[in-house]
Amino acid sequence: MTARYLARTVGSARIGRIAMTLLSLPGLLIPPARPGWWVLLFGFGWISWTFASTVAGISLTSYRQAVCPPHMLGRVSAAARWINWGTLPLGGVAGGALASAIGVHRTLWIAVAGGCCAGLWLFFSPLRGLRVIPLGGLGPTPVGVTP
Repeated sequence: MTARYLARTVGSARIGRIAMTLLSLPGLLIPPARPGWWVLLFGFGWISWTFASTVAGISLTSYRQAVCPPHMLGRVSAAARWINWGTLPLGGVAGGALASAIGVHRTLWIAVAGGCCAGLWLFFSPLRGLRVIPLGGLGPTPVGVTP
């Protein structure tokens, strides 16, 4: 519900990079969480982190659907899903190994900082100067964008 509103308000092309950088910053509250009332930091950080991730995912999927030729959309979507979801086990193994080597809290700091910086790729992409995703009549209409 919120992704559509944000896409209309901020811009369908802008919201992806904003979500992956600015909206994910409260995720930095995850590593300092400790037992007691500090656990609330984890809750707030995790909620903001997953919200930002969801909004960015919707935005980037909408962009892919808008610019991909219809006959290639299935293949492109499958490749994107394989990269996004198929590499999660590798990240889990690497995170576990790193946590064993340097500790859980240090590993969380690295993970959250890396996640907040992930959106920087979008700042250097062709989407950088765009406010709205160009439809061009190639694919389905993205969420939050009216033709």
